Amino acid sequence: MEFRTVIEAPKKVFKIDYESKILTLGSCFAENIGQKLADLKYNILLNPFGTLYNPISIAKSLNLLKDKALQTENDIFEEQEVWKNFNFHSRFSDTKKDKFLKAINQNVEIGNQFLQKANVLIITLGTAWVYSLITNNEVVSNCHKANPNNFNRYKVNVNQIIEALEFIFLQQKGAKSDFKIILTVSPIRHLKDGLVENSLSKATLRLAVDYFCEKYPSWIFYFPAYELMLDDLRDYRFYETDMLHPSAMAIDIIWNYFETHFLSEKDQGTRNKIVAVRRAASHRPTNSQTSVYQKFVGDNLIKIQQLQNKIKHSNWDEELAFFEQFL
Repeated sequence: MEFRTVIEAPKKVFKIDYESKILTLGSCFAENIGQKLADLKYNILLNPFGTLYNPISIAKSLNLLKDKALQTENDIFEEQEVWKNFNFHSRFSDTKKDKFLKAINQNVEIGNQFLQKANVLIITLGTAWVYSLITNNEVVSNCHKANPNNFNRYKVNVNQIIEALEFIFLQQKGAKSDFKIILTVSPIRHLKDGLVENSLSKATLRLAVDYFCEKYPSWIFYFPAYELMLDDLRDYRFYETDMLHPSAMAIDIIWNYFETHFLSEKDQGTRNKIVAVRRAASHRPTNSQTSVYQKFVGDNLIKIQQLQNKIKHSNWDEELAFFEQFL
C-alpha cells in the first residue's frame, strides 16, 4: 500500500549544469536547497542579503544588486549598541559601524558582479505579509526585533507581487538570452501569522508564481516544494520538533526531486564523485599513519585535482585542508 501522494514530474523544465551561474534569493528553505548545490560545487551565490521572506523585499534586493546600490550611514541604524540595516538579515549585524558597512557593501558588490553573469535565478517566496516603516512606507526585509510600533503590517496582493517582480525579471532576461528562473513557495508555515492567514498568504504567493509560469513558460519554471511538503510529506515525522520546519529527511526527499528534474543527467557521475570525496573528508581516522589510510588520502587528493580540472570555478579548500593535515 502506498502511503505517499507522489507529485508528478513537471511537464517542462530546463537543466542546470556546471556551466550555470546560479543566484538564490528568498527564505531559509532557499538556503537549504542552495547549500546542497554549493556542496556539489555548482557556481552559486547564496542569499547575499541573508534570509528574505516577502516578494517585495526580494524585488528590492534584486534592484539593489543590479544598481550596485552601496549602503551609506543614512541606511543603517543602531539599536542596543548593534548596527543593523533593514535590507539585510540580522546575521549581518555588528557592534562596529565601519565594519558593518564594509561587510554589507562587500556583499552588494559581490552580488552585483555575480548578477551580471548569472543565468539561473532561484527564488523562494515565504510570505505575502510585509512590514513597512511608518516613517517612509518602505517595506523592510527584516524587522530586527525593533519596536513593533515602528511598522505597518499588511498583506500584498497578487498584482502587487507581479508589479514588484516582473520588470526586474524582464530586465535580466533582456540582458541574457539564456536567463532562466525557478520560482518556488516555501513550505515553512508562518504560524505567528495564524493558520488561516498563513494559508491565505501561501495561496497569494502561489497565484503570483502561476502568473509568471503561465506568461513566460520558456524561461520561468515552478519547483513544487510547497506541494511536496504539504501534500506528499504531510506526516509530522517529516518535520523538526518545532512542527514548522522540514526535517533533514524531508529536505533530502525534496532535494532528490529537484536533482532528478532540474539537474543535468550528464553531470550525475561528477556529482557522485563529489559526494564521495566530501563524505571521505567528513570522517576522522582512528590512525592516520597507516599505509592504508595514507593511500586513501593520496587517492582523494588525486580525485580533488581531477575534479578541480573539470570544474574550474570549484573551491576545495576545506577538503584539501582536511586531507593534507594527515600527510
